[in-house]
Formats: sequence, C-alpha cells, structure tokens
Amino acid sequence: MLEAVKRWAQIEVMLIRMRIANRNEFSIMEKTYRLAHQIMRDKSNNLVWDEADHFSKVIIVFLAKNLHRLQSIRLLCRRGLAKDALPLTRSMFEELVDMKYMAADKSRVQNYIDYDTHTRYKLGKMLEQYGSEGIDWPRLKKRNEQLEKEWKKIEHRYTYKSGDGKTRAFPRWTRENVRQLSEAVGLGSMYGYLYGHMSNYGHSNPMAADEFVQGKQGDNVVVEVGASEAFVPQVLATASGMYLDMLRVANEERQMKLDAIIEPVEIALRKGAEARKAQRSS
Repeated sequence: MLEAVKRWAQIEVMLIRMRIANRNEFSIMEKTYRLAHQIMRDKSNNLVWDEADHFSKVIIVFLAKNLHRLQSIRLLCRRGLAKDALPLTRSMFEELVDMKYMAADKSRVQNYIDYDTHTRYKLGKMLEQYGSEGIDWPRLKKRNEQLEKEWKKIEHRYTYKSGDGKTRAFPRWTRENVRQLSEAVGLGSMYGYLYGHMSNYGHSNPMAADEFVQGKQGDNVVVEVGASEAFVPQVLATASGMYLDMLRVANEERQMKLDAIIEPVEIALRKGAEARKAQRSS
C-alpha cells in the first residue's frame, strides 16, 4: 500500500513539473478550447445550419467533432498521455485537409456527402455477413437493398478498375489520398513532417516500439508504460493550431467576423513556437 501511494505521489509530482515546463502550450490549448466553446455557443455569428448549403452543415459538424477531439487531447496531455493523443491529432489533420479542399471548390461538398452511401452500404454488408444475435435481419436486409440501389447510381464517381479487372471503390471520397490533397491545399510540408509520424501511433507498426522500449538491464527489457512528458508540447501546439485553422476556414466561408478574437490566440501560438525553438537552440 505504501509503495502504491509513493508511486502515485511521484507521478503527480512529475505531472505538475510537466505542466509547468509546458505552461505556454497548455495555456494556448486552454485559450483555443475556450474560444471554440465561445464561438459554438454564439447564436449571432452566422454559424448556422443552412439546409440549402451543405457546406454550412459540414463546417458545424467538423468544428463540433474536432472540439470534442480537442477536449480529449487536452485531458490526455494533462495526464502525460500525449502518445495516445497522436492518433486524434492525425484525424484532426485529415479533416482540416478535407475542409480546406471543400472550401476551395464547393462542388466537392456533394461528393463528400454522397460517399457516405458507400460507407453505410459497406458496413451494412459486413453486419449481414458477420452479424450475430440481436440484429433485426429483415430490417437490415431491406436497408442494405436500399443502399445498394443508391450506391449503384453514383458508384461510377468513386470506383476504378484494378489490375485484376475488378471494380473497386477508392478508399477516400476524394479519389486522391491525403498526401495529394495536402499538397493541393498548401499543407504538403505539414503532411511530410507530421502526418506520417503520427500514423505510426495509429497503426500496428514496429517503429512505435522505440517510444515504449527503453533498453535492457541484464536479462530484463525496460519499458515505459503510463505517464510521461513525451510529445506533450508538440501535440498541444499542433492540435491548437489545426483547430484555429478550421476556425479560419469557417470565418471566411460564413463571414463570421472572428478575426479580432482568433488573432490573439494565433499570436500566442506563434510566440510559443518561437520560444520553444529558442529553448532547443540554447
């Protein structure tokens, strides 16, 4: 019991020191988080669900979904679990790219929405093939038949002939991969140094072992499990910056006049990055 209490105390001390050492990044995350809540709750800023404008719906869904991710990332980093926040940050990057891609050409919004038919149809067929007890089979089959009819009408927009002559669906609604889209929207360099590295933590990959296996002591392998300072400032700053970029897209698209409240947080983010760079150089 005493050892457990001692270990808990050591972890709490480490977390306090970590938060102090990265206070700028935690502060920027808090400012971004509060700003996001303020904007989402403001009924007068023109962030509206317009039935005649599909992109207005996409903007609201993306902002809400990524505010939820922002909250998760914030909590994980406060507990020294930034490694587990990396896949969430990766998902934020994908949606920032998609958002910018649709903003550049609104005709792409319909492609994004229609591809949902394929996603639902694929999931329905998987349930039909592998489902177990508790499924309303007549309802599932009827729904899959409806989705199949809808998919047949639009599949030519999302499919290609593979080398074996079979018709296959592109893995993404854009037909192009994330790297190609990143370059198209001016985020190619960010993809190059960020996305690939974060992907190692979202998939089964031996590269990620370097962050958990510290080495050997005699015949024993030393591993790090639990709270640590690894990636905390990088994840906080990156997630904050990407959400601010999403707000910029929404601000421009919906003419929300948010510059005066977004800019101070962006300035704080830039100053934090410069301070961190100077610290590394010293």
